[in-house]
Amino acid sequence: SYHRYLNGIDIKLDEQYRYYDSLYIEKVKRYEQALRQDSVDGKYIPLNLPDCFIELDKILSQETKQNIKKKGVAGLHLSLGMYIRNRWQLWSGSRLKKYFLDTCGDFTHPDSMSYVILKYYYQWLLGNKDAWREWVIEQIKDNE
Repeated sequence: SYHRYLNGIDIKLDEQYRYYDSLYIEKVKRYEQALRQDSVDGKYIPLNLPDCFIELDKILSQETKQNIKKKGVAGLHLSLGMYIRNRWQLWSGSRLKKYFLDTCGDFTHPDSMSYVILKYYYQWLLGNKDAWREWVIEQIKDNE
């Protein structure tokens, strides 16, 4: 536009608005579609917290699970946490991200989402399979 303006050529602002609006509309459609899909780019996306734990049980080796049991989740933010954020599309949009947004309202940051997953997965590994329910109840109370 600026180049056209400098050369005294009509910048066709309406045409540019239509073009960029169409790009935005397409982006929104892709995002909304991703929120409903059970997989994105051929990778399964969990539906909720317990589904995350079941998937992590499938994905992680016994050695890694034992390591998490022994050391906890401290220090996993840039390894397993990043894997969760990227693989399960917490940055861009997925049904898991929608689950967190629906459950928590303003709880929107992917780092926080992956922390909750790791925190309660640790409890899951220790045998407390229902600890995540306390978190959901707390979120519901906070959003009333």
